[in-house]
Amino acid sequence: MAKNLKPYGDVPYADPGYQADGVHRYPLDTKAHVKSAWSFINQAKNRTPYTSEQLTHIENAIKSAAKGFDIEISEQNSEFVDLAYRGIQPFLPEQRSYPAQFEIRSMGNGKFELTGYASTFEKPYTMYDMFGEYSEVVRSGAFGKSIAAGADTAFLTNHGGMTLARTKNGTLKLSEDSSGLLTCSELDERRSDSRDLMLAVERGDIDEMSIGFRVTQQKWSPDYDERSMVELDLNRGDVSAVNFGANPHTSISAAQRAFSSLDAARMHAIATEIRSGDDMSPATRQALSQVLDLIAASDRGLDSAQPILAGVLNVPNPDADGKKTGTEKESAPFVPMTRHMAKRMAKLGVRS
Repeated sequence: MAKNLKPYGDVPYADPGYQADGVHRYPLDTKAHVKSAWSFINQAKNRTPYTSEQLTHIENAIKSAAKGFDIEISEQNSEFVDLAYRGIQPFLPEQRSYPAQFEIRSMGNGKFELTGYASTFEKPYTMYDMFGEYSEVVRSGAFGKSIAAGADTAFLTNHGGMTLARTKNGTLKLSEDSSGLLTCSELDERRSDSRDLMLAVERGDIDEMSIGFRVTQQKWSPDYDERSMVELDLNRGDVSAVNFGANPHTSISAAQRAFSSLDAARMHAIATEIRSGDDMSPATRQALSQVLDLIAASDRGLDSAQPILAGVLNVPNPDADGKKTGTEKESAPFVPMTRHMAKRMAKLGVRS
């Protein structure tokens, strides 16, 4: 049987059969094929079979096709990450903040009750990630399953400090209504931090709430421009009265908390996975993808995310002062390792 020289049919190809087998390679008939062609031809192993003249022809053909699909490519951007990567279920905890109308009620016996909405339903807001802007909305009933399962949730200030109230002992009550997630915290006036919070709320110094959660079910629009958070888990999360809502564009603290909670064995397992060259597990890929998002988000994100990822990989932080403690191991430079992981995740991630 004759070999099929045009595996994708009678369509344009960047390689019109340069290799010995005469097979046409790198079809240019769809946007996805053009992106793939540019990614693959920029891999060293795929460039080897061609002469420099042939490579120039292939690259020019891909660039010409890219213009027709309104795709921006450059020599620096040799890998394309599909927007479908947004659809990967997140691994790290997330935070969102909302304006809150607090109500304070004295309960007698040195106790008072503070109520407020920690989240609102069906009100879209703008978010940003490494791919750009998108719209996000928390759907009605998103917390119902977690509340019904007895989520152990703490009431805090600014997502930190000692717990002021907690669902586990009944001093924090969570419920849903048509507006959102309603919190009711029983605070003790014997505690100075509770009194300070009450005074700050009464004066209007604090007028926002924030939630710490994990996403257990989400839906994206076909073009990955709209994210619906359908089911959110509050177990071992928090609802907080906050000075200012944490910037939802880059939640560095979420990554710091998540990675600091990993024990040494898990961190070693992640590093071993990466260095083995085998396919990464979904959990590892998702975790590292989130950190790479932080690195891409801003210079401040880089400063915070870099030492986190360096610790996970057990490699030196390039921004450290250069002094060794005697316990550090020699390893490959951090930046090339990061680029290597980015390329691997671009190939291994979920695609539409």
